[in-house]
Amino acid sequence: MDFLQFSAALGLAMAAVFLVFTLWNMLYCCWILPNRVYRKLVGSGFSGPTPSFPLGNTSEITRKKKNADDAFSSSSSITHDIHSTAFPYFSRWQKSFGKVFIYWLGTEPFLYIADPDFLKKMSSGVLGKSWGKPTVFKNDRKPMFGKGLLMVEGDDWVRHRHAVTPAFSPANLKGMASLMVESTTNMLDRWASLIDSGKQEIDVEREITTTTGEIIAKTSFGISYEDGKRVFEKLRAMQLTLFKSNRYVGVPFSKFMYPKNNLEAHKLGQEIDALLLSIITARKNSSSRQTEQNLLGLLLAQNSADAHPGKMLTVDELVDECKTFFFGGHETTALALTWTLLLLAMHPKWQNELREEIKQVMGDGEIDATKLAGLKKMQWVMNEVLRLYPAAPNVQRQAREDIRVEDVVIPNGTNMWIDVVAMHHDRAFWGDDVNEFRPDRFKDDLFGGCNHKMGYLPFGFGGRMCVGRNLTMMEYKIVLSMILTRFSFSLSPNYCHSPSILLSLRPTQGLPLILRPLYTQEMKKGNCETFEHRALGFAMAVFLVFALWKVLYCCWILPNRVYRKLVRNGFSGPTPSFPLGNTSEMRKKKNADDASSSSSSSSSSSLSITHDIHSTVFPYFSRWQKSFGKVFIYWLGTEPFLYIADPDFLKKMSSGVLGKSWGKPTVFKNDRKPMFGKGLVMVEGDDWVRHRHAVTPAFSPANLKAMASLMVESTTNMLDRWASLIDSGKQEIDIEREITTTAGEIIAKTSFGISYNDGRKVFKKLRAMQLTLFKSNRYVGVPFSKFMYPKQNLEANRLGQEIDALLLSIITARKNSSSGQTEQNLLGLLLAQNSADAHPGKMLTVNELVDECKTFFFGGHETTALALTWTLLLLAMHPKWQNELREEIKQVIGGGEIDATKLVGLKKMQWVMNEVLRLYPSAPNVQRQAREDIRVDDVVIPNGTNMWIDVVAMHHDRAFWGDDVNEFRPDRFKDDLFGGCNHKMGYLPFGFGGRMCVGDDWVRHRHAVTPANLKVSLWTVVIKNFPSKETDLAESNIEMLDGWSSMISSGKPEIDVEEEITNTAGEIIAKTIFGLYDDNRRMIFKKLRALQLSLFKSKRFVGVPFSKFIHPKQSLESKRLGKEMDAILLSIINTQKNAINDGSQKNLLGLLLAENHGDGRSGRTLTMCELIDQGKTFFFGGHETTALTLTWTLLLLAIHPKWQNELGEEIKEVIGDGDGDVDATMVAGPKKVIYASLPLTISLWDGVMDETLRIYPSSIPNLQRQAREDIRVDGALIPKGTNMRIDDVAMWTGL
Repeated sequence: MDFLQFSAALGLAMAAVFLVFTLWNMLYCCWILPNRVYRKLVGSGFSGPTPSFPLGNTSEITRKKKNADDAFSSSSSITHDIHSTAFPYFSRWQKSFGKVFIYWLGTEPFLYIADPDFLKKMSSGVLGKSWGKPTVFKNDRKPMFGKGLLMVEGDDWVRHRHAVTPAFSPANLKGMASLMVESTTNMLDRWASLIDSGKQEIDVEREITTTTGEIIAKTSFGISYEDGKRVFEKLRAMQLTLFKSNRYVGVPFSKFMYPKNNLEAHKLGQEIDALLLSIITARKNSSSRQTEQNLLGLLLAQNSADAHPGKMLTVDELVDECKTFFFGGHETTALALTWTLLLLAMHPKWQNELREEIKQVMGDGEIDATKLAGLKKMQWVMNEVLRLYPAAPNVQRQAREDIRVEDVVIPNGTNMWIDVVAMHHDRAFWGDDVNEFRPDRFKDDLFGGCNHKMGYLPFGFGGRMCVGRNLTMMEYKIVLSMILTRFSFSLSPNYCHSPSILLSLRPTQGLPLILRPLYTQEMKKGNCETFEHRALGFAMAVFLVFALWKVLYCCWILPNRVYRKLVRNGFSGPTPSFPLGNTSEMRKKKNADDASSSSSSSSSSSLSITHDIHSTVFPYFSRWQKSFGKVFIYWLGTEPFLYIADPDFLKKMSSGVLGKSWGKPTVFKNDRKPMFGKGLVMVEGDDWVRHRHAVTPAFSPANLKAMASLMVESTTNMLDRWASLIDSGKQEIDIEREITTTAGEIIAKTSFGISYNDGRKVFKKLRAMQLTLFKSNRYVGVPFSKFMYPKQNLEANRLGQEIDALLLSIITARKNSSSGQTEQNLLGLLLAQNSADAHPGKMLTVNELVDECKTFFFGGHETTALALTWTLLLLAMHPKWQNELREEIKQVIGGGEIDATKLVGLKKMQWVMNEVLRLYPSAPNVQRQAREDIRVDDVVIPNGTNMWIDVVAMHHDRAFWGDDVNEFRPDRFKDDLFGGCNHKMGYLPFGFGGRMCVGDDWVRHRHAVTPANLKVSLWTVVIKNFPSKETDLAESNIEMLDGWSSMISSGKPEIDVEEEITNTAGEIIAKTIFGLYDDNRRMIFKKLRALQLSLFKSKRFVGVPFSKFIHPKQSLESKRLGKEMDAILLSIINTQKNAINDGSQKNLLGLLLAENHGDGRSGRTLTMCELIDQGKTFFFGGHETTALTLTWTLLLLAIHPKWQNELGEEIKEVIGDGDGDVDATMVAGPKKVIYASLPLTISLWDGVMDETLRIYPSSIPNLQRQAREDIRVDGALIPKGTNMRIDDVAMWTGL
C-alpha cells in the first residue's frame, strides 16, 4: 500500500513538474519572448494598432476583411485598386501609423513594411541563408511545404538551393518548351471543341490552372497527367483547408479551434507524401536514363551518394521539395496568365499589339523557344500584370540577427510582413496612373518608372528570390502566344471581380471569358495571299520569258564553265541538283542536327557544354569532309563554291595575291547589299584600295587612345546597371544583350561622334535588317530566291533606306559643323579624307560614305560584342581563369582607372582572347572570289571561282591543334602567337591576307609592304645610324628581316616592330661597341631594361625629401640591378684589357681601354668605376636613341606611303636593288649626289630622319641642365645652381 501511495505521489509530482514546465514554456513563447522583441521595436520608435491578448489584432483584421468583401461584392465596376480590398486592415493602419509599423497575429508581433527605401536599407548585406521564415507560418504550412526550399533556413537553405537550381538551367528550360506547347495545344483544342458545340463562355482560370498543373507534372517531374492530376487535386484541397484553419494564425492552440480542418490537412499531407514517395521510388528503381531530365531527376542525381557527398537530401526533404515545386511551379504562372487574360479582355488594343509582335518575331510557324526573348511587348504586359496582381502578394521574413537600419535596430527574431501589393499600388512611387493598366511604362525601364527600385518585387527580393522565375516567364510567353494566335476574347457579363488572398492572389469566382476563334480572319487573309502569290507568279513568268537567255547564261553556262575547270583539276564534291544545288541537303542536315541536339539536350543526364561546334554549326561540311577531304566543290543554288579547310592549300593559294585582287562572291554582294552596300567589306580592286586608305587612319594609335575614355565611360554605365539589378535581387543577367548594346553605344560615340540615342536608332535598324536578311537568305544562290521571301526583302530594302537617310543626316550635320570635331573619329576622318583639297582623286561619293558608316557601325561592334560574350561564357565555366585575369589586371593596371597605355601588358588576357577567337570565331568563315587564275602546285583555280574558307573547321582540326583542340586552354598561346598550331594559316581570327579585318590592328593593315622592299628600306636606315662594323650590322639586321619575311610568308603580316628593332639595336650595340657575341649581351640588355622600369617606378616623387623611402622595394631593386650590371661589365673590361696588345678589339670599349692605357698622364685616365659607368651609358644610350628613331620613322612612313616609295627609289639609285652587299660609304651617297646637283637641297634620308626627330625627339624630348655660375639673359639673372628643363617637344609644336 505504501508503494502504491509513493507511486501515486511520484506521478502527481512529475505531472505537476511537467505542467509547470509546460506553463512556463507557454508563458515564455507566448508572452515573454514576443514582448521582448516588441519592447525593442517600440524602443526603436515603431508603433502600431493596440493588440489584445491572446488574439493580438486578429479580430480587427477578420472584421475589416469581412466588411471589405461585402462592399466589394456589391460593386459592379472593375477597379485595379485592390490593396484596400485584399488588405483593408493594412490600408487603414497605414494612414495612422505610416508604412512601417507593428501589428500582432495572436501572440506574435510582426513588423509591417511597405516602404521600399526602408526595405532596401534593411536587406542590404543580409545573405539569403541569413533570412528565416516566421515560425508561426512554418508550423501552420508544414503539411503543404514541410522542409522544402520555401521554408528551410541557413546552411540547409544553401544545400536545397544548390540541389534545385540546376533544374532551371537554360538547357533544361529549352527541353521543356515542346511539352508546354503540347499541353497548351490540348487545352486550345478543347476550347475550340467547346466553341464549335455552341459554348463560347469558358472559365479560363480553371482551364489554365489545370493546364499549368499538367505542364509542371510533365516537365518538372516526368510523370503522367493522371498521376500529376491526383497530386494537384490533393494540393488544391489542402490549400483550401489550410486557408480555412489559418484565420487565427499565431493564436495559442488555434489548431484546436478547427480540429476537423487540421486533421483533414494532415491526412491530405500524408496522402500526398505517399503518392510522391511512390513516384520517387519508381524513378529510383528505373533503369532508363530519363531520371535526370527534370526537377525530380536532377534532385535524385544530386542526391546520389557518389554525386555530391555532404549535400544529400533526405527522403522526407525530397518529398517536401516535390510538394513545394508542384504547388509553386504552376501557381505563379497560372495566376499571371489568368490576370493577363482579364486585363487583355478589358484592353483589346493590347491583344492586337501582342498578336502583331508574335507574328513579327515567331512568324506563322510553330513556337520557337529561342525567339521568346524577342517578345518585348509581351514582357511589358507580364511586368504590368505582376505589378497590378502579384501572384505572391506579400513576403514573410524573420530576422536571424540584429539588423541596423540607420539609427534603428530590428532585433533578432523579429517577424516581418513585406506588403508587395501596397508597394505596387503606391501612388507616391508610381504616379497618378498607378491603378491603370499601362504596359508601356516598362518600355524603357525595367522597373516601370517606379521612383524606387525596391518598389517593384514581382518575384520577391534578395538571395531568396523565386528560383523558378525563368520557368514562369518562358511558360507564360508560350501559353499566351498560343492563345492569342488562335483566339480573341472579351469579358463575360457573368464575371465578378473579386480578387482575394488564398495564400496567393487569385480571382475568387474564376474568370469566365467569351472566346472567338480567329480562323475566319485567317481564311480571308489566306485568300488575299493566294491572289498575291498568283499575281507574283504571273509577273515572274513574264520576266522569265524576257530574261531567259540571261538567266541561262548566269545560272548555268558560267557556273558550269568554272565547275568543269575545277573538276578537271581534280576537285570533287557532293552531287548537286538544279536549281537548288546542295542547299536542300544542307538544310536537311542542319535541321536534323538541330533536332538531334535538341533531343539530346532534353535526354542528357546533366547540363553538358561542348566546344566541338563544327559538326553543329556546319553539319553538312563536317560530313562532306569525311567523304571528299578538306578541299571540295559544293553548290549554293546555281553557284559552285570551292570549300577550303586545308591551311596548307590556303597558304599556297593566297600567297602573292594582293588584297585588291580578291573579290567577294557576287551572290553575297547582291544579298547583303542593303546592309553593306559598297562599303569596304564588299568593294574590290582599286575601289578597295581607295576605301582602305580612307578608312585606315581611324585606327591609328592616337585615335585608339582617344577612344579609351569613352569606352570606359560606356562600360562603367553598363556595369553600374548590372550592380543595380543585383542590388534589386536580379542576379541573372542576359549579358549578351547588354554587351551588344554597350558595344553599339561605344562605336556610336568613338567612331561616329554621335549621341547614344542617335546611335541606338541606327543600331536597332541594323539588327532588324540582320534578322530580316537571315530569313530571306536561306536559299542564297538559288535563282529568284528573293521572290520566295518578298516580304523580308522589301523590309530589308525599307530598313536600308531608313538607315541611309539617318546616316546621311548625320553626315550632313557633321559637314556643316564649324567645330574642329570633324576629324576626331571615323566619320570625321572620312569627311576630312573626302574634302576636295585633301586627297584629290581619292574622294568617296556620298553613297560610299554612307555605306562605310553602315559597314563599320555593324562590324565595329559585332566582333567585339561576340568575342566578349563568348569570353564571359568560357570564364564562367573556368573560374580559375577569372582569378588569373583579375590578378594580372591588378598587377598591370593597379587599383586605379584603366590606363590604355598599359593594356599591352595584359598578356594572359591576350591568350584568353586568342583562345576564345579560336573556339568561337566571330567570323566563322571567309568568302572570296578569284579575280584571276590562281595556281596551287599543279592545280589551277579559274578566274571567277567562289571560295568558302571554313575558319571554324580549321580552328577545331585535331590534326593541327592536337587532342585538346576542343578544350579551353589559353596557355597554348603563352609561347606561340599561333597557339601551337602545326600550320600558321590554321588560325585566322580576323581573316587572312590583305583583306584582313581593318579594325584588328592599325599596323597590320595600313600598308602591304612586301618583304623585299621592307628589307631594303630598313637595312639602309639601320646602316645609316650605325656606320661602323658593317658586317656585324648587316648580319644582325639580316637575321631580323629574315625573321620578318618568314612570319609574313606564314600568314602573319602583323609584327610589333618596336620590340623587334629594340632587340636588334641592343644586339648591334653589344657587337659593335663592346665586341660581345655571346649571351652576355642579352643579359646586360635585359638588366638595363629592368633597371629602366624599376627607376621609373621609384622616381615618381623625384625631388621630394626621402622619396626613396616611399618606394623602398623599387630602390633596393634598382641598386641590386646596378651592382649586377657593374659585375658583368667589370668581367668584360678585364677580358678586353688582355686583348689590347694584339689589336683585335676594334670597338668602342677596346678603343676606350687603349686610349686609357696609352695616355699615362695623371688625371687623364679613367678609373675602373668610370669605365664601367661609361659602358653602361653607351650600352643604354647607344641602342635606345637609334631604336626609337627607327620605330617612329617606320610609324611615319606607314602613315605616308608616298615617302616609302621615294626613299625606296633613292636607295635603289644609290645602293642598288638590295641583293648585293651594302657598302657603308654609299649611305652618304644621296647627300653627295644631291648636293652636287642641288646645293640648297638636303638629302631625302636626312630630311626624313630630321623630321622624325622633330616630331618625336625620342632621345632627348627634354634636356636638363644646372647652372654652374650666374647667367644673365637680357635683364634677367639665372642664379648659380638653377635647375633647368629645356622642352624640345614644346618648341617644335609651338606650345
